[in-house]
Amino acid sequence: MMVAIEKLHVIDNLGYLGIAGKWKKTILNVHLDLNVKTEEPKTDELIIYVTGEDSRDVKELFSFIIGKLEAIIQPQVTIDKTLVRSSKIESATKGKTDTLDLEELLKCLRDLEHSVKVNSTSIPLDELIPDYSLPEYQGKWMNLHVLIENSEPPIGIGAFGTVYKARLSDNRKAAIKILNHPAPPASTSDFRNEIRIQSVLKCPQIVSVLAIHPYPLAVAFELCMYGSLYTILHSDEFWPISWEVRLKILVDISLSLKYLHSLSIPIAHLDMKSANIGICSLSVEDPVLAKITDFGTAQRVKKRITLRKVDSPFWLAPEILQETPEYTEKVDTYAFGMVAWEVLTRNEPFSNLHYITAQEAILSGDRPHIPPYCSEEYKELITRCWAQSPDNRPPWDWVLDKLTKMQAD
Repeated sequence: MMVAIEKLHVIDNLGYLGIAGKWKKTILNVHLDLNVKTEEPKTDELIIYVTGEDSRDVKELFSFIIGKLEAIIQPQVTIDKTLVRSSKIESATKGKTDTLDLEELLKCLRDLEHSVKVNSTSIPLDELIPDYSLPEYQGKWMNLHVLIENSEPPIGIGAFGTVYKARLSDNRKAAIKILNHPAPPASTSDFRNEIRIQSVLKCPQIVSVLAIHPYPLAVAFELCMYGSLYTILHSDEFWPISWEVRLKILVDISLSLKYLHSLSIPIAHLDMKSANIGICSLSVEDPVLAKITDFGTAQRVKKRITLRKVDSPFWLAPEILQETPEYTEKVDTYAFGMVAWEVLTRNEPFSNLHYITAQEAILSGDRPHIPPYCSEEYKELITRCWAQSPDNRPPWDWVLDKLTKMQAD
């Protein structure tokens, strides 16, 4: 195994490390220097330099960083705990201190030349030390190897990752989602976006992030015992399910989307479908039955979104599918209408069409057939939510009022 890096990185804003509080004012620089210190090293060394005016704070922060890195990279890398204190650190390559802003730093760390090799596998530094790429994350870290050893067989295997059911150290049940390595850059980006956004959301109807592991990149989510709404709807195992339960599920979904869209900077989920809605209970006596998850493509809506990312169009609003898309969080309202139709019929929207044909149908204003047994109130809910024009889709207070009245009938 070989550990090597040529550039020396000096960070004079500890917020980039996800370190806040008292250290932020007293520590001048955190300097991570990965290098081979002998011609034929028996073990690889990770040399960490911390500088500051107060030696007690320097030692305390150094211990903090060492503890975090040991939890991340053992047993693959042996840490040589070397502490160097000085007034400044000079770059070995340029002869002066390099100060990098966040974007420059992330760009440098994503350069594959700046990586650690573990068992002949090159690991980019932003994966090994994720505080650089996930500075917003302030939650718990987990020992993935122990969890997987004691977990049940995988409950899901996909193209880009594997999901296990496990129990965390605090005895909470969790779904551990592990990203495959190597993974396509887009998958890694979506995975990190999911952690960044979902870990800061505080809503009972949104699946919580319980802990993360940096390499391999993994996240522990609150476990929804009944799986996804898609599984519930398209399997006979749980049926019949009363309308009381189905309406409560729709209320929970509405509450989660109202929360997202009511934030100071609204968040659009952008992938709202039955497969991304977890079911934690099927009893109306419980306070929450459904929680939304999978925020990989979610975005904060500061202005109209113009990114066109379409994997499957069946739940997607027409404005996303346009050749030059321009849309807002109202796309989630459209998708909710599709989910409400799915809850009614137990069918997949446009399941009889090829995805290209379905996309053309959606753009032309076609929608799935609403069966004659559907009540007028429920039909109005569906049709208003999946309206062709975003301006004609209702606010969440109207949706919740409509559902509440149907619950009372």
